[in-house]
Amino acid sequence: MTGLDLSENKLSGPIPIELAMLNLSNNLLTGPITKSFGGLLGLTTLDLSHNALSGEIPPQLTRLTHLSLFSVANNNLFGEIPDTTQFCTFNESSFSGNPRLNTQGKRCSTTLSPNVPGASSDNDGEDEDEGEEGWVEMTPAFYAFIALGYAIGIWGEHWPFFFLARREDMLA
Repeated sequence: MTGLDLSENKLSGPIPIELAMLNLSNNLLTGPITKSFGGLLGLTTLDLSHNALSGEIPPQLTRLTHLSLFSVANNNLFGEIPDTTQFCTFNESSFSGNPRLNTQGKRCSTTLSPNVPGASSDNDGEDEDEGEEGWVEMTPAFYAFIALGYAIGIWGEHWPFFFLARREDMLA
């Protein structure tokens, strides 16, 4: 396909500059996933499932950082799933039905915390602090943001009392 004709559809409104959703699922598309999809930086949805696509998932798709829905299920893809933060947010069903696509391997090993169930770790499943299973170590910055939020909340609630009382004193 080299063109898309949307004439005589009574479309209205401004012409969209960026494509946000592309759903080509349940068709008879063949060949590799085009690398040019990686240039559609505004995409939030890309569904290519239930086709006959082949080849690897192009690394250019890792540029689509706004994707919230992605599926290449039930195609003929092979190789590795990109091990990036964005692709780690999609569950296994987004990739299922591709027998030669490696859905196991080291998928998301670099982005999952060792405290997350199912994540790989070097201690063979032994927890260092068994009593604190599932807790994440908090940094000083985290506590600083909590204190700042608390201060802003208190100030936001009580600022009228300080300024209005002071203004009334000046007027008197």
